Amino acid sequence: MIRSARAEDLSSVLKIYQEARDFIASYNSPQWQEHGPDENSFWRDLDNKALFVNEQKEGISAVMSLYFSEPTYEKVYGGAWPKNSSPYAVIHRIAIANAAHHQGLATQFFDYVKTFKKIKSIRIDTHEMNIPMRNLLIKSGFIFVGVIFLSYEKDNQRLAYCLKIK
Repeated sequence: MIRSARAEDLSSVLKIYQEARDFIASYNSPQWQEHGPDENSFWRDLDNKALFVNEQKEGISAVMSLYFSEPTYEKVYGGAWPKNSSPYAVIHRIAIANAAHHQGLATQFFDYVKTFKKIKSIRIDTHEMNIPMRNLLIKSGFIFVGVIFLSYEKDNQRLAYCLKIK
């Protein structure tokens, strides 16, 4: 069941973030190693009512942050967002617990976001070395639209993807 996160979810969410950080590091990607989600991002997302969890019988198994704008998406290099894809939702900091990999929880998040009536697309970005996420996005119907740059200086290039909602 997908629901808004609550303050008492902190330890579960931080554990999932750490598992995701370790998984990403296992294939030598620098993504999330220096600028990964942490307790500060948890509280910021919670305060913005942008943090969602997927709670299974075993407990919280996945987490995502959901926003409806992203300043770093204003300029796409080597491409463009599809026409008629605004307004849009942005998924950030999506992570799945190790024990819940390959259970379709990310897809459940995508399907959940599609239910928001006012959006025409879902936008997301990932590191070039995050092959598992890139494969998931393509499998889920997202199209690669170009490159964006995050606001911090080091390792800030990301591949941008979009899924138009019919």
